[in-house]
Amino acid sequence: MRVTRFDRTRWIELTFGLLPVTLIIGPALPYALLPMILALVLGRLVGVFAVKWSDGTLQIFVSLLGTGLGLPALWIAFLCDPGQIRSRTKLCWLLTAALIAGVSADGYFLRLLVFSDPATRYTALWAVLLFGPLYLGCKYLYLLKRAQLGKTH
Repeated sequence: MRVTRFDRTRWIELTFGLLPVTLIIGPALPYALLPMILALVLGRLVGVFAVKWSDGTLQIFVSLLGTGLGLPALWIAFLCDPGQIRSRTKLCWLLTAALIAGVSADGYFLRLLVFSDPATRYTALWAVLLFGPLYLGCKYLYLLKRAQLGKTH
């Protein structure tokens, strides 16, 4: 696959949208997912379902999984040409599903930050950090689907 050319807008998207979240959340993601997966596996061995909807662990687990799928998909959608992605149907559907999972997870974490009490001075910083991938995920999801709809009509 060919990497798309970078213009001023792409550099701004990279600098303020993808790079900060990749450098801050990306390395911490395996350390957040590992205890959840470990609790799920060990709980199933003992006969207890450790991830429940009632205490919020299921939402966090699904959101972390969505983030783990969405961040690499966002990088692929950012770096590759939508026409090349569209020409590979399975890749296009896989990226679409992963981007939807990532945007959903990002929106869930953003909602938790904005509407949870008490708000700290770091709430705005995390909200700004999460808004970049949310915007870019929606943008590239739209571009992928627009390119796909343009191909069929």
